[in-house]
Amino acid sequence: EGALARLFDAFSKALILPRHIWEPLTTDGLPLEESALPLIGSGAWAFLQEDDFSISFERAVPGTDGQPSYLTILKYEAAGYAQRALVNQDIDWLIPAFKPDLPEGLEEVPSGEILAGIGVNPRAGDWLTRPAVRQLLGLAADIETTGSLLFPSGLPISAADLLTLPSAMGQLDRQKLEGALLIPDADTIGRLQESAGLTKNPDTGLLENLDGQPLPALILLYPQDAEEAEASLKAFSSSAKKLGFSIILRGVPEELWREYSELGRYDLIYQETRPNETPAELSDRLLKLLPQEEEEGRGLILRMEEVNASRTERIRSMENLTLWLMDEALFIPLGAGRVHAGIRNNALIPDFDFSTLLPSYIS
Repeated sequence: EGALARLFDAFSKALILPRHIWEPLTTDGLPLEESALPLIGSGAWAFLQEDDFSISFERAVPGTDGQPSYLTILKYEAAGYAQRALVNQDIDWLIPAFKPDLPEGLEEVPSGEILAGIGVNPRAGDWLTRPAVRQLLGLAADIETTGSLLFPSGLPISAADLLTLPSAMGQLDRQKLEGALLIPDADTIGRLQESAGLTKNPDTGLLENLDGQPLPALILLYPQDAEEAEASLKAFSSSAKKLGFSIILRGVPEELWREYSELGRYDLIYQETRPNETPAELSDRLLKLLPQEEEEGRGLILRMEEVNASRTERIRSMENLTLWLMDEALFIPLGAGRVHAGIRNNALIPDFDFSTLLPSYIS
């Protein structure tokens, strides 16, 4: 022990310099410019180069014949210059878009899918804690009507598409999911009313408990400036009234709407997925809907998140989660559509499908 201390004392007083101070540093590895760097993300494009005027990407995922191999984003000093370049056919696509009155030959480019609907809080009051009440409320959704009000050029969905984006739901067993849906007929409505301990007053048309007390009105929150959402929710509340529910629509500032959604301070609330919702974003959104003590739902969500799961296992877990959501009726789908992210010039690449730039949801 004493010898080791003397050795370290000698080292501390010796003049020791690393070799690379006076010799060039060499390595057996490739220089950075020649090495194949790992890709980040799962998109079709990998970074190539950037300067003061543009950013360029090259296709990292093999494309079909006719698809561009390179993608270049030009940086314009002012929006007017970029708009002029699009009209003059100098560029194919402009972000952000400019409206209205698009010149001939220009059209909006869809960039991502969104699913919209109503979140139902299973912790609100005495009645929404009962699955039968939530299921009965879900029968009020007329997706053909509400979807067209939300997204005039929307994507076709059914009541089974309550988990996530249509492109992902289309990869699941549609026959199994559609077969599990409740049929909105008189027998189903009567059975759910009986299970929930409710009857419909023939005079008022409203639901009430077995003691004759009316079901309290439900507050449905939405962002106050969302005109399409408001129109869709009015159509839903009108359908719900025919089933005996009284729903009060309440528009609030967007900041409050987001806060209430995060904290679970609502009876019913308008919700949208993020554009091109990822599995992680889906899990986060669903976990906010669940009561803390809900173990079955959390287990299904965690199984869907398993990193090493195969594609078949992921699809099966998503199907099981969808069936569970149907039983619990925590989300009522209203419609689905695409986000418009830019303007394209059809004269340049008329047959190019911009959706091919996006990765597959389930890999």
